[in-house]
Amino acid sequence: MKSEKPNIFIIVGGPGSGKRTQAELLKKYLIEKNPGRCIGHHDNGDNLRRVVENSLFTNHMRQVIDKAIHTDGITVPGAITTYLWMRSLLEMNDGKSDMIFEGVFRTEKEVKQFIVVTDFCMKDSPRYFIHLNVLDEIMLKRIKDREDIDGVKRNDDLDEDTIKNRICTYNLESKPIYDEIIHNPDFISLIAKGEQPPEKVHEYIISYLNLN
Repeated sequence: MKSEKPNIFIIVGGPGSGKRTQAELLKKYLIEKNPGRCIGHHDNGDNLRRVVENSLFTNHMRQVIDKAIHTDGITVPGAITTYLWMRSLLEMNDGKSDMIFEGVFRTEKEVKQFIVVTDFCMKDSPRYFIHLNVLDEIMLKRIKDREDIDGVKRNDDLDEDTIKNRICTYNLESKPIYDEIIHNPDFISLIAKGEQPPEKVHEYIISYLNLN
Protein backbone atom coordinates (compact mmCIF):
# COMPACT_ATOMS: atom_id res chain seq x y z
CA MET A 1 0.00 0.00 0.00
CA LYS A 2 1.21 3.50 -0.77
CA SER A 3 0.41 5.14 2.57
CA GLU A 4 2.88 4.68 5.41
CA LYS A 5 0.23 5.92 7.82
CA PRO A 6 -2.31 3.46 9.24
CA ASN A 7 -5.53 3.54 7.26
CA ILE A 8 -9.09 4.05 8.46
CA PHE A 9 -11.84 2.14 6.67
CA ILE A 10 -15.55 2.74 7.27
CA ILE A 11 -17.89 0.13 5.75
CA VAL A 12 -21.60 0.96 5.84
CA GLY A 13 -24.82 -0.19 4.24
CA GLY A 14 -28.24 -1.50 5.10
CA PRO A 15 -28.92 -4.70 7.02
CA GLY A 16 -27.88 -7.63 4.86
CA SER A 17 -25.79 -5.49 2.51
CA GLY A 18 -22.63 -7.53 3.13
CA LYS A 19 -20.76 -5.26 5.56
CA ARG A 20 -19.28 -8.10 7.62
CA THR A 21 -18.26 -10.09 4.55
CA GLN A 22 -16.49 -7.10 3.01
CA ALA A 23 -14.83 -6.22 6.31
CA GLU A 24 -13.43 -9.74 6.60
CA LEU A 25 -12.26 -9.78 2.96
CA LEU A 26 -10.61 -6.39 3.42
CA LYS A 27 -8.94 -7.50 6.64
CA LYS A 28 -7.56 -10.61 4.92
CA TYR A 29 -6.28 -8.51 2.01
CA LEU A 30 -4.58 -5.97 4.28
CA ILE A 31 -2.82 -8.69 6.27
CA GLU A 32 -1.57 -10.39 3.09
CA LYS A 33 -0.42 -7.04 1.67
CA ASN A 34 1.39 -5.96 4.83
CA PRO A 35 1.91 -8.91 7.22
CA GLY A 36 3.61 -6.75 9.84
CA ARG A 37 0.64 -4.42 10.34
CA CYS A 38 -2.18 -5.27 12.74
CA ILE A 39 -5.86 -4.64 11.97
CA GLY A 40 -8.33 -3.28 14.50
CA HIS A 41 -11.95 -4.16 13.67
CA HIS A 42 -15.02 -2.52 15.18
CA ASP A 43 -18.35 -4.15 14.26
CA ASN A 44 -21.08 -1.81 15.50
CA GLY A 45 -23.82 -4.46 15.47
CA ASP A 46 -21.71 -7.03 17.31
CA ASN A 47 -20.70 -4.47 19.91
CA LEU A 48 -24.31 -3.51 20.56
CA ARG A 49 -25.24 -7.17 20.98
CA ARG A 50 -22.32 -7.59 23.41
CA VAL A 51 -23.67 -4.71 25.49
CA VAL A 52 -26.97 -6.57 25.81
CA GLU A 53 -25.09 -9.60 27.20
CA ASN A 54 -22.63 -7.64 29.37
CA SER A 55 -23.49 -7.54 33.08
CA LEU A 56 -21.20 -4.52 33.52
CA PHE A 57 -23.96 -2.41 31.96
CA THR A 58 -27.23 -1.73 33.79
CA ASN A 59 -30.21 -4.01 33.24
CA HIS A 60 -32.22 -1.00 32.09
CA MET A 61 -29.75 -0.06 29.32
CA ARG A 62 -29.39 -3.65 28.23
CA GLN A 63 -33.17 -4.06 27.99
CA VAL A 64 -33.63 -0.80 26.07
CA ILE A 65 -30.92 -1.66 23.55
CA ASP A 66 -32.16 -5.25 23.27
CA LYS A 67 -35.69 -4.04 22.48
CA ALA A 68 -34.41 -1.59 19.87
CA ILE A 69 -32.37 -4.27 18.11
CA HIS A 70 -34.47 -7.42 18.43
CA THR A 71 -38.05 -6.19 18.67
CA ASP A 72 -38.45 -2.71 17.23
CA GLY A 73 -35.74 -2.75 14.56
CA ILE A 74 -34.95 0.91 15.23
CA THR A 75 -31.74 2.93 15.32
CA VAL A 76 -29.84 3.01 18.60
CA PRO A 77 -28.99 6.65 19.47
CA GLY A 78 -25.75 7.94 18.00
CA ALA A 79 -24.37 8.77 21.45
CA ILE A 80 -24.32 5.05 22.30
CA THR A 81 -22.68 3.98 19.05
CA THR A 82 -20.18 6.83 19.39
CA TYR A 83 -19.23 5.57 22.83
CA LEU A 84 -18.65 2.09 21.42
CA TRP A 85 -16.39 3.06 18.51
CA MET A 86 -14.47 5.49 20.73
CA ARG A 87 -13.95 2.61 23.14
CA SER A 88 -12.63 0.48 20.28
CA LEU A 89 -10.19 3.23 19.32
CA LEU A 90 -8.96 3.46 22.91
CA GLU A 91 -8.49 -0.31 23.12
CA MET A 92 -7.15 -1.10 19.61
CA ASN A 93 -5.45 1.97 18.19
CA ASP A 94 -1.68 1.93 18.73
CA GLY A 95 -0.79 4.49 16.08
CA LYS A 96 0.39 1.73 13.73
CA SER A 97 -2.65 -0.48 13.10
CA ASP A 98 -5.19 -0.08 10.33
CA MET A 99 -8.74 0.35 11.68
CA ILE A 100 -11.93 -1.03 10.13
CA PHE A 101 -15.24 0.42 11.37
CA GLU A 102 -18.33 -1.48 10.31
CA GLY A 103 -21.86 -0.09 10.50
CA VAL A 104 -21.14 3.24 12.20
CA PHE A 105 -22.55 6.73 11.58
CA ARG A 106 -26.16 6.88 12.72
CA THR A 107 -26.27 10.70 13.00
CA GLU A 108 -24.58 13.72 11.41
CA LYS A 109 -23.13 14.61 14.82
CA GLU A 110 -21.48 11.20 15.01
CA VAL A 111 -19.75 11.83 11.66
CA LYS A 112 -18.34 15.15 12.92
CA GLN A 113 -17.17 13.53 16.15
CA PHE A 114 -15.49 10.73 14.20
CA ILE A 115 -13.52 13.25 12.14
CA VAL A 116 -12.42 15.18 15.23
CA VAL A 117 -11.39 12.07 17.18
CA THR A 118 -9.53 10.36 14.32
CA ASP A 119 -7.79 13.64 13.44
CA PHE A 120 -6.57 13.69 17.03
CA CYS A 121 -5.39 10.09 17.44
CA MET A 122 -4.67 9.04 13.82
CA LYS A 123 -3.42 12.31 12.34
CA ASP A 124 -3.04 12.33 8.54
CA SER A 125 -4.42 8.79 8.22
CA PRO A 126 -6.70 8.51 5.16
CA ARG A 127 -10.37 7.80 5.90
CA TYR A 128 -11.88 5.45 3.31
CA PHE A 129 -15.69 5.47 3.27
CA ILE A 130 -17.28 2.45 1.57
CA HIS A 131 -21.06 2.45 1.09
CA LEU A 132 -22.56 -0.89 0.03
CA ASN A 133 -25.72 -0.13 -1.91
CA VAL A 134 -28.22 -3.02 -2.10
CA LEU A 135 -31.90 -3.17 -3.12
CA ASP A 136 -34.39 -3.60 -0.26
CA GLU A 137 -35.77 -6.90 -1.53
CA ILE A 138 -32.28 -8.39 -1.78
CA MET A 139 -31.39 -7.24 1.74
CA LEU A 140 -34.61 -8.83 3.04
CA LYS A 141 -33.89 -12.15 1.31
CA ARG A 142 -30.29 -12.22 2.53
CA ILE A 143 -31.29 -11.59 6.13
CA LYS A 144 -34.00 -14.26 6.04
CA ASP A 145 -31.53 -16.77 4.57
CA ARG A 146 -28.38 -16.02 6.55
CA GLU A 147 -26.99 -18.11 9.39
CA ASP A 148 -23.77 -17.94 11.41
CA ILE A 149 -20.92 -20.40 11.01
CA ASP A 150 -22.71 -22.85 13.34
CA GLY A 151 -25.89 -22.74 11.26
CA VAL A 152 -27.74 -20.63 13.85
CA LYS A 153 -29.77 -17.53 12.97
CA ARG A 154 -29.27 -14.29 14.90
CA ASN A 155 -32.12 -13.37 17.23
CA ASP A 156 -32.72 -10.10 15.39
CA ASP A 157 -33.11 -12.00 12.08
CA LEU A 158 -36.04 -14.16 13.20
CA ASP A 159 -39.03 -11.82 12.79
CA GLU A 160 -39.82 -10.54 9.27
CA ASP A 161 -41.62 -7.40 10.50
CA THR A 162 -38.58 -6.45 12.59
CA ILE A 163 -36.31 -7.02 9.59
CA LYS A 164 -38.51 -4.85 7.36
CA ASN A 165 -38.53 -2.11 9.98
CA ARG A 166 -34.72 -2.23 10.16
CA ILE A 167 -34.52 -1.76 6.40
CA CYS A 168 -37.06 1.06 6.50
CA THR A 169 -35.20 2.76 9.35
CA TYR A 170 -31.95 2.47 7.41
CA ASN A 171 -33.51 4.12 4.35
CA LEU A 172 -35.05 6.96 6.37
CA GLU A 173 -32.27 7.68 8.86
CA SER A 174 -28.89 6.25 7.87
CA LYS A 175 -28.84 6.32 4.08
CA PRO A 176 -29.34 10.13 3.84
CA ILE A 177 -26.30 10.58 6.10
CA TYR A 178 -24.24 8.24 3.93
CA ASP A 179 -25.33 10.11 0.80
CA GLU A 180 -23.95 13.31 2.33
CA ILE A 181 -20.63 11.73 3.35
CA ILE A 182 -19.96 10.74 -0.27
CA HIS A 183 -19.45 14.48 -0.98
CA ASN A 184 -17.46 15.16 2.20
CA PRO A 185 -13.78 15.97 1.43
CA ASP A 186 -12.74 14.53 4.80
CA PHE A 187 -13.34 11.05 3.34
CA ILE A 188 -12.19 9.11 0.29
CA SER A 189 -15.54 7.67 -0.71
CA LEU A 190 -17.14 5.18 -3.02
CA ILE A 191 -20.48 3.50 -3.56
CA ALA A 192 -20.25 -0.22 -4.35
CA LYS A 193 -23.06 -2.27 -5.88
CA GLY A 194 -23.50 -4.81 -3.12
CA GLU A 195 -25.78 -7.14 -5.11
CA GLN A 196 -22.75 -8.54 -6.92
CA PRO A 197 -20.88 -11.63 -5.68
CA PRO A 198 -18.78 -10.73 -2.61
CA GLU A 199 -15.48 -11.31 -4.44
CA LYS A 200 -16.50 -8.88 -7.20
CA VAL A 201 -17.47 -6.23 -4.66
CA HIS A 202 -14.14 -6.72 -2.89
CA GLU A 203 -12.17 -6.42 -6.14
CA TYR A 204 -14.00 -3.21 -6.99
CA ILE A 205 -13.26 -1.71 -3.56
CA ILE A 206 -9.54 -2.54 -3.78
CA SER A 207 -9.30 -1.19 -7.31
CA TYR A 208 -11.30 2.00 -6.69
CA LEU A 209 -9.40 2.93 -3.53
CA ASN A 210 -6.09 2.16 -5.26
CA LEU A 211 -4.98 -0.18 -2.47
CA ASN A 212 -3.01 -2.47 -4.77
